[in-house]
Amino acid sequence: MMKFVMPFMLNSSLARNISPLIALLCFGMMTCPQPAAAQNTTTQNTTAQSSAAGVTTTPISRSPWQIQWQGARGATLSYDGIPLIRQSSLYVVKPGWTGLLFDGRNQKYELTRGRGEHPILSVTGDNESFHAEYRFEALDARRFRLHFKGELKRDVPAAIEYSAGYFNANPLANRPFRAVTKDGTKSGTIAAYPATSDQYANDVAPHFRSLEFDSRIGRLSIEARSQSRVIFFDARREAQEWARPAPIFWCGWLAGMQPLTFGQPVEMELTITLDALPVPPRPQLVVRPILRPIPNAQSSRERPIQIIPRPQRLQAAPLPPFQLNAKTRILILAPRGEIRLTRAVQKLLREERRLTTPAPRVRHHDQAWARIEIGRPALRTSADRHKVLWWSHKEGYFLRATPGGIEITSPSAQGAFYGLQTLAQLLEPHQSGALCPAVTIEDWPSLPFRGVHWFPSASGAGFHKKMIERVLSRHKINACVIQSEAARWDTNPKMAAPNSISKDDLRALVQVCRENFIEPIPLINVPGHAEWMFRNGQNLDLAEDPQTPYAYSVNNPKSLLFVQQVLDEAIEVFQPKYLHLGHDEVTMHGRFPNPENPFYESGKSAGDLVIENLRHLHGWLKERGVQTMIWGDMLIAPEEGVDAAHAPSTEEAKRRRALVPRDVIITDWHYGSNESYPSLELFKSAGLSTIAATWHTPLNIHFFTRAAKASGARGVLQTTWAGYFPDESTLNSEARQFAAFILAGDYAWSTRQEMPPALPYDAISEWPRALNARTETIPERGGAPVDLSPAAHVNAEDWLGLGPDWDLSAFFTAPTMHFQTKAATSSALPARRYGDVLFNIADNRFVVLASPQARSLAPAGALNQLTIETDRTAREIAVLHAGLWHVARNTCIARLLVDYNDGTQSTWELVQGRNTSAWNADANAPEAQRGWMAPPTPRTPRDVPFVLRVTRWQNPHPEKPIARLRFQAVSPETAWTLGGLTLLN
Repeated sequence: MMKFVMPFMLNSSLARNISPLIALLCFGMMTCPQPAAAQNTTTQNTTAQSSAAGVTTTPISRSPWQIQWQGARGATLSYDGIPLIRQSSLYVVKPGWTGLLFDGRNQKYELTRGRGEHPILSVTGDNESFHAEYRFEALDARRFRLHFKGELKRDVPAAIEYSAGYFNANPLANRPFRAVTKDGTKSGTIAAYPATSDQYANDVAPHFRSLEFDSRIGRLSIEARSQSRVIFFDARREAQEWARPAPIFWCGWLAGMQPLTFGQPVEMELTITLDALPVPPRPQLVVRPILRPIPNAQSSRERPIQIIPRPQRLQAAPLPPFQLNAKTRILILAPRGEIRLTRAVQKLLREERRLTTPAPRVRHHDQAWARIEIGRPALRTSADRHKVLWWSHKEGYFLRATPGGIEITSPSAQGAFYGLQTLAQLLEPHQSGALCPAVTIEDWPSLPFRGVHWFPSASGAGFHKKMIERVLSRHKINACVIQSEAARWDTNPKMAAPNSISKDDLRALVQVCRENFIEPIPLINVPGHAEWMFRNGQNLDLAEDPQTPYAYSVNNPKSLLFVQQVLDEAIEVFQPKYLHLGHDEVTMHGRFPNPENPFYESGKSAGDLVIENLRHLHGWLKERGVQTMIWGDMLIAPEEGVDAAHAPSTEEAKRRRALVPRDVIITDWHYGSNESYPSLELFKSAGLSTIAATWHTPLNIHFFTRAAKASGARGVLQTTWAGYFPDESTLNSEARQFAAFILAGDYAWSTRQEMPPALPYDAISEWPRALNARTETIPERGGAPVDLSPAAHVNAEDWLGLGPDWDLSAFFTAPTMHFQTKAATSSALPARRYGDVLFNIADNRFVVLASPQARSLAPAGALNQLTIETDRTAREIAVLHAGLWHVARNTCIARLLVDYNDGTQSTWELVQGRNTSAWNADANAPEAQRGWMAPPTPRTPRDVPFVLRVTRWQNPHPEKPIARLRFQAVSPETAWTLGGLTLLN
């Protein structure tokens, strides 16, 4: 679990036991570049101050090399616009990654820059523990040198992890390399994609002195000068967050490789040489296809039934659908006093579907079961049918829809509520109301606890209410861990931040949770991650280490009294069954225990203090009828867990687990994509119940959920770490974190077998549809599929040069997906439907757009611009597309210029992570829908998707005839492929 929660959360270490440091690596927002005149500069020296988060420098000029110091991201290096180094990093840590002594993300730096033909950038950073110096120098148009020097400033045990560069992996994939190493020469070919995530196994040339690549942008060599081994490993399969924004090779020292001793500086120097390939010509092409309109260019009639989470048993019947209209009768049979089902029925039919049905008739009874009847079901299910599986689960339900009506029956009101959420996904729009296909569903959850974790904020209160009502309830989430320590507590209002949520708004969210059968659970972080106590300079007398106010003094009676007062307020607001006390990463910052603290007790270790604090607060909560939850990382050792293991040894971990009260629930967080999680069994053998805590990586959710089911864990908690005060604007950068709620809800309910890439939906696309309560209101729409064959000059097999199966040839040969059906048009080309849109498909060829600067990152036959003469109106323009290479989020890849007959123009930008994404990237473009996905092959990993997406652009002037569409390549580091284009009326 990431506990460096900041407005922008940044990457952390590589060591396998440090995923607690994982945070969001945020790349700067980038827009599509516009042409600009070259600027002349004169040689000068400048000095500037740089914070950890800010970018205070500008690229050097009059050189193909561009070096920037990006504060928290360290150094970035590009050649003619193509990134070579995406960032650098530096950490000086306590032994075993038990804490940070120097964090390159959070330091202030002094920068000195010389401008000219061969510019130089010098950077220095300091804190009380470490001094760092960098020197970056373009030697000439071919060569660049990076030099680092670091030195401890005090005599403390420490280790250094330094990455001189996160090298762009795209130019290197499947390309030959040669190396001179400590043990001789080595040669080979970089894998199209690594087979393992092991960092040492992926080291290209152990103990290398020089590396040379026949890269896609030219001959690239790296010479290393270092006192110790420098590793250059393929991190494309690395699951930790620092490696996810774009494919990289990590170059530098891992912690423990380079000894770090007081009085002995350490140094590393890299010399990079690039003999760049010439800039190739990219033609511009103009075509005028014959556009033949068809009535069903868009159609949702062929969609299969899809319910998220997937029901345990679903059987469709070949019968006419049931039609709901303004006269449909509704009967609710519910336990006495239960009003939530009535509210849910009215919300679904009247608010979401806008059906003016009669008010439901409600009959209450004195038992627990519930039933909802819509219309006149042909057969009622007896409520005392105890032998069926769905009846044996409290949250199970039975749903049957026939031409005469719909019945939902459950042993509880909560189960009937979940049946209603399934019905909401079955309903289809109809001119007189809605249609429900004839189906029989028997359903129940695989895991009893299906929770999500998030932070509330004043600005986000409306967003979170909408999220609870529309997303969490719809996907059968039944618990919310709401991290609330930053709320405006009366105990000390001065601790609050400007965007801290009020108690009244928090109370309203709690009520919305319970209205939707969701248990609200407050999380108040203690004794570490207690920065909330010390915000605005408050309560520093309670800090264990006032110089680094991170954890409070457990031995100080005033600390516990203060915490109990805040917990009392949380209990009053939440009225909870459970309360989460954090208890993670307690030793991450500062001294804990601190010998200089007046309450220091000799002989008490960090483990003693943590367990003492837990036992005290556990007893205090138990007296109030509240069960305790904590994170599990302080209770497992590195040898026992795949990550998130912060006990110093196996013996100490066992001792700590033995001292934890048996009714404390352990939320065992691990964020790597491991196929096994041994800590679940460790906690189980210690007599402790667990909840598997996942983050946003789809494979982590898949594997950890299945491990939770196998070990008998209570369930899954899907966490978010998108800042202390997220609101709806956070979705612009962190949609994947919230969309993971849908994946977690599905896997936790169904524990389905499919790997995430094989799921029949895209969670990133489903999220906005659910959040905004969007339903398809136009089942069919006319339009004109465009014949792209005159511009499709790139063969599917040859487009990247990654070898057999690493291409899109399966697009033309593989069996169709569920969204894909062949249909006839008046064109001679085959037509297939993807994402409800019909596209004409060129024979085994694609249109590829690339800028000349992309060099061989784009295949032969790529265009710089494609102009399509149209002379017709369109309400929407749909494209079937993908990027060729996975690049940083918010990178503008291509642009569409729409020229109207009246001389005006509109522009549409294709931006990575927003409305387009690479063909082999995880689903992370919220404005794009997965259209086609290739089946796995023996040569390709099962967890690497091959995807083409469907994105629809809303024309702001649908009444204006369009003269032409001009597709332009923009990014120098990738290309964009256009597989299909359809104009929709």
